[in-house]
Amino acid sequence: MFFEGVYPDAKRYRPDTLLQLAAAVAHMDLTEQLASVQCRVLMIAGEKDLVVPVAHVRAMAKRLPEAEQKLLPDAGHFPMVEASEVVSALLEQFLSAEKPLSV
Repeated sequence: MFFEGVYPDAKRYRPDTLLQLAAAVAHMDLTEQLASVQCRVLMIAGEKDLVVPVAHVRAMAKRLPEAEQKLLPDAGHFPMVEASEVVSALLEQFLSAEKPLSV
């Protein structure tokens, strides 16, 4: 489901290349850069996510100056696939909200 739904051209790559990519992402830590984000952020996460725990989502949101978090109780790591209609509605609501831009 991941490769077809999220990364459809993954079949072009050899399995060892995909494993290297996954390992690099797993060790990536951009936590310190979060405070420098200067725009509104919508964080959508599944409460049943076994890859990124909800505690990590909450910790990231605290570091973002303008974060709004939505936790989906029946979704796991891929809420955009598992609850696509809910995610679409949240995105539409977030993007249509009139918020002044700060420059």
